[in-house]
Amino acid sequence: MTEPLLGTIDTPLGRTTAAHRLALAVVPVDAVTRHPTPPGVRVGRETKRSSSPYRPHRPSLEQQHGAIPVPGAPAYVLLHDRTIPPQPPQSPTDPPPLPPPTVSLRITDQAGRFVPRRFSVPIWTLGEVRGVDADTPVGAFVPALSRSIRPWLLPGAAYGVPGGATGARMRIVRDGQPVRWARVELFDGAGGRLGWGHGDDRGEVLVLLNRLGNAIASGPVDVAIRVHVPPPDKKPTDDETSDPLWDLEPERLPREPVPPAQPADRSPPPPPVPADVTIGVAVPDGYLTSAADEVRSISPGRIAALADITYTPK
Repeated sequence: MTEPLLGTIDTPLGRTTAAHRLALAVVPVDAVTRHPTPPGVRVGRETKRSSSPYRPHRPSLEQQHGAIPVPGAPAYVLLHDRTIPPQPPQSPTDPPPLPPPTVSLRITDQAGRFVPRRFSVPIWTLGEVRGVDADTPVGAFVPALSRSIRPWLLPGAAYGVPGGATGARMRIVRDGQPVRWARVELFDGAGGRLGWGHGDDRGEVLVLLNRLGNAIASGPVDVAIRVHVPPPDKKPTDDETSDPLWDLEPERLPREPVPPAQPADRSPPPPPVPADVTIGVAVPDGYLTSAADEVRSISPGRIAALADITYTPK
């Protein structure tokens, strides 16, 4: 029996997917609709080979860099191959295990509907996945759900805003210049967070809101805008100068745990709660928060075009 590269095996019943080689499944999610993103979003794996200078007409990592599209599904998969260091399964009597290997990913949308994101993701090793099949099992069964992530993508400048939506468009500037990859929070008068937005490489941010506070607003409402920006002193290396995402901070996602054994009544466990970093509401490491929030007015049922929001250092 042979096992082709693309994660299928030949069996007497035909060719089928080899799920035991699954290292990571990636399902990008539209943060507004909470559904998988539409076609056109690209998932790529960053490797030493793929981090070479980019060609001008191909400014982002594409599926052929390691993420394989799943036919008929809005998902991409990475398989255990020679680029992922193998680790043997360990028994409880072994020394403390080594840190899990990590893969680096980026998700992009050349249409500008979603703001790009970069991730560092720890994965289950092939030894851990196969440990349950040993003559004396040395690990629990690792289901495919525990080898998957569902990162949310925030709307970009070209996002298809539905009619009657409430929100704001703005640009974040520092010393009069647009700030790349800023993060923005909107709060109501009571301090409750109304929404969150990711800035793009031009400093532009689109924030869509489900509400404007606890009361039903019939007119303009003042909201406080809090800005988080990356440190200003980061410089590209020679290998990064042609990478349009060189200064987009990679965020470390948690590894999904193996769910506990089902109880006697075999009721399914509750779905895992997404971590803040997964849904994009965590401030990336190293980001700086503006010294003061800016107050602007937003009207229900409209997308307000706000004047530039200035980051003020503390």
